[in-house]
Amino acid sequence: IEVRTLVTITSKIKSVLSRYGFSFADYARQLNIFPQTLNNKAKKNAYKVQDLIELGDLTHTELCLRDLETKEVIMTFKKSDLEIGND
Repeated sequence: IEVRTLVTITSKIKSVLSRYGFSFADYARQLNIFPQTLNNKAKKNAYKVQDLIELGDLTHTELCLRDLETKEVIMTFKKSDLEIGND
């Protein structure tokens, strides 16, 4: 019997947070929401792009799109991209 482990966005986020010495509560503070609100997002696996950009800001990393064949980074998303009028 083959058992597959479901790797959720939440588990990936927690892994990144751990790697950089942050907790899930630190991430909630970065998002300016209550930890319970973040837990509700986690249960539903309901993150917005903005949430992932904030994760990058907290951990000094970037959210990006990368070509699967060439591995070239096509586009990055930074916190400054969230500012109004920054089209």
